[in-house]
Amino acid sequence: MHVCFPQPPLAHAVFGQDAQSLQLTFKPNTATVGKHLVPNSSFEAVEDGQPKGWRFSQRNTDATFALAPDARSGERAVRFTNGTPFTPHVYGQLVLAEPLSLEPGNPYTLSCYVRSANPGPAWIGGGDGWWVRLGLKGTDGK
Repeated sequence: MHVCFPQPPLAHAVFGQDAQSLQLTFKPNTATVGKHLVPNSSFEAVEDGQPKGWRFSQRNTDATFALAPDARSGERAVRFTNGTPFTPHVYGQLVLAEPLSLEPGNPYTLSCYVRSANPGPAWIGGGDGWWVRLGLKGTDGK
């Protein structure tokens, strides 16, 4: 899926109940491979128990966040749990600490690997007003 962001967004990941682990990878979709845009997208660099350059907010939930050793590639993934019933504007979130600089009108590919038995209402996205949202589906724990 190609997503054009009209303004520089923050990368964003949101998880519902039972989300198990996530690895985000962002890269430009061009004829020639361009510069990888998201710093520490594999969560390998850690400061004070958090992936460097990322921040987690529990918001109005009982959501938890932890580094996990069962990554698809590399040494780390992130694991989320959230037992809070789904309601509007109630979610935990992991965001980049600094916005990305993107060129308006250019295509960018936003992708991630997700493993979950049932992520519930979960999505990744960004863009102006967080209107770009890619829903995440269950993977039967694989």
